[in-house]
Amino acid sequence: MLRYEEYIICGENYYTEEDFNEILNAVKMDNPNVFYVQNNFSIEKTSWGLIKLHLNYFFSKVDKENLSLEIEKYLNSMFLNIDTEEKEQEQIVKDVHDFLITGTQVKIKEDIPELEKCAVIETFLENKMTTQGIAYAYKYILNSADIKCSIVCGSVLNADGRSCIRAWNRIKLYGEERYIDIYEDAVKSNDQKICYDYFGLTDEMILKDHSINVPLESFEDSSNDIKTKKDDFSPVQEFLGVINSAELESLSVDKVVKILENMPPDMMSDDTGIIIEKFVQKLKNLNDIEKQYLDEKEVLEKDIMVHIPYLLRILGEYYRYKKYSAATDLTLMLYEKLSVVIDTLMKTMQYNMNVFWNHHADEMINDMSQIQQDLINEKKNRTPCPVDVESLNEDSDINDFILVLEHLKIYGLSQNINEQIIRTLEELKRLQQAITKNSYTILPIDNFKNYYLPEAIKLIFLYDEYEDEGISEQRLNDLYENIQISLTAVNNAINSKLDEIQLFETMETEARAKALADIIGQDGFVDSAYKINI
Repeated sequence: MLRYEEYIICGENYYTEEDFNEILNAVKMDNPNVFYVQNNFSIEKTSWGLIKLHLNYFFSKVDKENLSLEIEKYLNSMFLNIDTEEKEQEQIVKDVHDFLITGTQVKIKEDIPELEKCAVIETFLENKMTTQGIAYAYKYILNSADIKCSIVCGSVLNADGRSCIRAWNRIKLYGEERYIDIYEDAVKSNDQKICYDYFGLTDEMILKDHSINVPLESFEDSSNDIKTKKDDFSPVQEFLGVINSAELESLSVDKVVKILENMPPDMMSDDTGIIIEKFVQKLKNLNDIEKQYLDEKEVLEKDIMVHIPYLLRILGEYYRYKKYSAATDLTLMLYEKLSVVIDTLMKTMQYNMNVFWNHHADEMINDMSQIQQDLINEKKNRTPCPVDVESLNEDSDINDFILVLEHLKIYGLSQNINEQIIRTLEELKRLQQAITKNSYTILPIDNFKNYYLPEAIKLIFLYDEYEDEGISEQRLNDLYENIQISLTAVNNAINSKLDEIQLFETMETEARAKALADIIGQDGFVDSAYKINI
C-alpha cells in the first residue's frame, strides 16, 4: 500500500469481501497518512488458493508524493505557530484543537456513506472542515507529535432528531481516556470564543448524544502515551480514585460528606475549597435533621441526591484539569460549572429544610392548640375551690387561706408560680401553729387577712383566667411579676410576724422564770451554797 503496489497477496482464500472491507477501513483509520487509498477494491482468487487484493488510488504516485510534501509543510508551519517546545502534551492537544477550529471553515456534510478522498486534503490544504476529515487530520497531527490518538466512528443525533454519521477522536487526556469531537466544537465556536463542549469528554458524557459503532479497547502502554507528572500515588489521585470507584447513584448524605471531608489539602487551596466547605456544612445540617426525623428523608433530599453524582464528576474533572495543568479557560469553565451546581444544590437544600420546618411548625402549633384545649377542658372539670375567694377578708380564718392555697397547689399552674404558692403555704402553716400556740395572746394579723393574702390569691386566679383567654405574653409577664412581688411580700411579712411571736415568747418565758425565782426566795427555799451563816 505504501509502495503503491498493484495488488497485495493476502493468503488463504477463505477471506470474504466484507472481511477485506473491514481490514482496509481499520488500516486507514489507524494510518491517516494513507489518504490516497480508495475504499473500493477488487479481489482475485488464484488457482493455487491465494487471494490478490487489487487496490485503487485517488492520485498517481507522483501526485501523492507532492501532496504529502504539502501536508508536511502545513504541519511544520502549524507546530511553529503553536510553539510546542517544553509544553505539556495536554496543552499541545488543546492548542491543535484551537488551531484547527480557528484555521478552518466548517463544511456541513451529512449522511456521508464513506470517507471521501478529499477529507484530509480539504482540512490541510483547503482549510475546509468535514466531520471525517477533521478527525483524521487531528489524528495525523497528534501522531506526528508522538501523541497517541485514535479515530472513533459512529453517529450523532441532530437537533431535529436525525442520526448522522460522525467520526471523532479518542485520546489519553488528564490521566484517562477521553473523547474530543472537534467538528461539534467548531460548529458552536465563533470569532470571539472557542467552544469546548466536546473536549475531553468521558464515556458517559460523549454517549449522551453520540453512538459508537464498534467496541473500543484501551490504549496499550507505550512511550508515546501522554506523559504524566512523575510523582507517587498522591492523596489527590486517591481521592479521584474514590470518586471513580464509588457507586455514585446510590450514595447517602453521610457518605458524600465523608468523601468531601477527605479531600486532600492541596485540593482545598483555592476558591473551590471554600465553596466545598460551605456545601459540606450544609450537608451536615441536612444529615443531622435526617437522623432525628428518619421518616422525612424523602422530603429533605428532594432534588438533591439525584444531582450529587453529577457534582462529584465535575469535581473530579476539575481537579484532573488542575493536576495536569490544563488550559486556564478550561479550568475556569469547569469551576464556573461547579459553582453553579453547588449554589443550586445549597438553595435546594435550604428550600427543603424550610418546607420541612414549616410543616413541623404547623404540627407543633396544632399540638400546642390541642394541649391548650385539653388544659381548658381540664380546668372546666376542676374541683371547685372549697372557699369563696371573693369573701376572704379580715374575718376569715387562716385555715380558709390555707385551704385555698392547697387547692391552687394542684391547680396546674406554671412551675414558678406553683413554687411560690408552696413556699407561702409552708410559711402560713407555721404562722397558724404559732398563733394556735399563743392563742391566749392577742396578735395583730388583720393586715394578712384583710389585704396581703386575699390580693395575692386573687392575682393568681386572674393569671389563670388570662392564660385561658389568650392574653398577650407581655401582659401575662407583667401579671406574673406582680404575683411574685405580692407573694414575696406575704412571705416576708409572715417571717417578720413569726420573728415577732418568737421574741414575745422569749420575753414571756424570761419574765415567768424571774417571777418563779422571786417566789421561791420569799418562801425561804434557797440553795445552801448561797445561805448566810450568822
